[in-house]
Amino acid sequence: MMTFYLLKLALTVHIAGLTIAGGLSLANFLVLQKFRKVYFSNEQRALVILEGNAKLPGIANIGIVISVISGIAMMILTDGVFMKQLWFEIKLGLLIIIILNIIWRSSLKTKLKKDFIENRAEATMKIRIVELTNLISVSVLMQLILFLSIFFLAAFRFN
Repeated sequence: MMTFYLLKLALTVHIAGLTIAGGLSLANFLVLQKFRKVYFSNEQRALVILEGNAKLPGIANIGIVISVISGIAMMILTDGVFMKQLWFEIKLGLLIIIILNIIWRSSLKTKLKKDFIENRAEATMKIRIVELTNLISVSVLMQLILFLSIFFLAAFRFN
């Protein structure tokens, strides 16, 4: 009986971790769009927006770590029964893609911040900022689609 409650607790924490990561990915996307709008009219304000957005990915990563740890706990509690199901294998693949996407977006954001701070006066900088923010937006949208796919897979659990 105790295993049943531990499994439900791990599932709740797992869903919470995914929700935190997915929600903060959406917030990250919205803040990035605000940065793009403000950048051409007020660079100082854009820098403040960029700095304010810096913590969101780290908190989203904590959500992913929570989700992975609780997922491992569920696997232990169920003796790995989900590992034999197709939906779970797809879900694991999507999770790996999400992690790789986070690494890629992190490097893009580092470039954006570095370019923004160091080369503010250059005319070509505005083009570079737009290119980087476009790539980051694509990355975030991909991530949102991946999170929605994971929720879909978890809801329908096909074999």
